[in-house]
Amino acid sequence: HKHWLAGGAKKAKPLDAGSHWFQPGGQAHDDQCVGAEPCILFIVSDGKFDFTADPKAKAPKAGKYKLSARKALKWTPLDPAQPDGMKMAVVHGDPKAGAFGMLLELPPGANAGLHSHTGDYHAVILAGAPAHWLPHEQGEGEAVAPGTYWWQPGGYDHGDRCTGDAPCVAFVWETAAMDFIPAGTKPAAAPAE
Repeated sequence: HKHWLAGGAKKAKPLDAGSHWFQPGGQAHDDQCVGAEPCILFIVSDGKFDFTADPKAKAPKAGKYKLSARKALKWTPLDPAQPDGMKMAVVHGDPKAGAFGMLLELPPGANAGLHSHTGDYHAVILAGAPAHWLPHEQGEGEAVAPGTYWWQPGGYDHGDRCTGDAPCVAFVWETAAMDFIPAGTKPAAAPAE
């Protein structure tokens, strides 16, 4: 996939799966799917989605445009005690303060077990063969393919694991600050002010 601001086609380079960009509203830009496989985009819009094609659009001011190639993202372990475990790269927002977007990578064989989060989240699989399941389902879910999407409501137990021999990568958009509540436990009480 290539993404560029109007007038920048000559400088556009193919992006790896898992790349991210922030595109301010009203800013002319272009996208092109390159390669043999379909390009899968997960778009989060905080307003009306307006798709107005204009091949003659002029280059705009850059504004707050941000493009982050996957190789340039800062990956950090979800659990510092397990540096080779699950990792995340925050691409939008602050996971300690509220809604945020991240790329999440699970190594082959990783299993988060049943757990919940306070807020809802949306996920799109970018690579690998992860499984997502609910407590009433038999086993620990079937592997899903890249391009699979799910919405997980907050407060409900679910499980996630990475099957196969390759890492599993997802784009995740959470609606609240990040937390992880193992099944059978209650979330910690908010500190008194």
